[in-house]
Amino acid sequence: MAQYTTVREAQEQRLLQRLPQALQAMGRCLAQVPDPRHRRGVRYPWPILLLLILLAKLAGADHPLAMGDWLFAHRDLLWAVLPFPKRRIPHADTLRRALQRVDGAALERALHCLSRALVVEPGSVVVVDGKSLRGTRSSKGKALHLLTAYDAERGVVWGTVRVAAKENEIVQAPTLLRNLDLQGRTVVADAMHTQRALSQQIRRQGGHYVWFVKGNQPGLYDRFRTYFAWATTWGRKLVEDPPDLRWHQEVDKGHGRIEIRTIWVSTTALEGVDWPHAQQAFWVQRRWRRLEETTWHEDQRYGITSHPPEAMGAARLGRLVRMLWRIENSLHYRRDVTFQEDRLQTKWAQVGQAMAVLHHAVIAVLQVLGCRNHARARRWLGGHVALMAQALGRGLGLAIPPLPP
Repeated sequence: MAQYTTVREAQEQRLLQRLPQALQAMGRCLAQVPDPRHRRGVRYPWPILLLLILLAKLAGADHPLAMGDWLFAHRDLLWAVLPFPKRRIPHADTLRRALQRVDGAALERALHCLSRALVVEPGSVVVVDGKSLRGTRSSKGKALHLLTAYDAERGVVWGTVRVAAKENEIVQAPTLLRNLDLQGRTVVADAMHTQRALSQQIRRQGGHYVWFVKGNQPGLYDRFRTYFAWATTWGRKLVEDPPDLRWHQEVDKGHGRIEIRTIWVSTTALEGVDWPHAQQAFWVQRRWRRLEETTWHEDQRYGITSHPPEAMGAARLGRLVRMLWRIENSLHYRRDVTFQEDRLQTKWAQVGQAMAVLHHAVIAVLQVLGCRNHARARRWLGGHVALMAQALGRGLGLAIPPLPP
């Protein structure tokens, strides 16, 4: 128990040391978001208003009403740090109007600025995937859908674009990736983005791709399914001219289940295939069962990559393929469960987009602070508001008077 307490105190100390720098980066990037309000009647500086919304989210307040209640409950601590006139505090309606009026594209650029300020060296894997915000509705009655580029190794979001529907991801993906630095990086996405034009664009930007192949590319799908079925059975027995076939297998046991993953990689599977910059094809076979069960479940997927075999072996390619699920587990799950994003019921699609971008910003900050369990980190920050206020003052470079007890 004493060892656990010591480790936890060390983690909290590191968090407090890094928090002022993170809040400083937040304030600097949010200052780039234009103020949409009329000059008459403005009470609070625009960057400070956005920063307070982020601060409330860090402390566990997920919706505008909860944010307003949190700010009011801790107004004495915030008044001691921030130069608010007449000792006022933003109301929940003020926060809601700010989220309705904020420029979503400018807020997205501020998030990109924040990610670059917090992350010294970006990761080498960019996962592209979309998510619908079920609690929001556009003028046509459809849920807001956002396409996101996620740094699977650093846990931060590099970009987000709004799409009309899930099917429009194909149209918006080139725009999303065009604004990113893909030099030496690998883009991983599901079968929807297995497109020739996007493959060529990624290679022109200096990156590589790992695509999955399904029914939207029937020629490739039938070719790979037939080839790997032959190569892994009769082809492996050939003495003369055997197929180029490499494989790697991993076995995981945990969370009450056992999973066996096998990846087969081949270059000869691409003979006669006309796909831009394709170097290798792969087949992933996944078998799993719960420990108390005897029945095995099976899933198999085919794919294609621009990585040459000398630079990307079967083991490393298998790890890249699994990166696609990291955006589901580390980003989308946190937005849905930790931040209760889908429980936000609003007819303003702009509010939904702004909240999603703010969630990305908070997730990036918590990742950089070294917090693996974001729900637990937010509970801790919500219980240490005085320390958060001090960190906010130091981050903004303000003179901090003695805080009230």
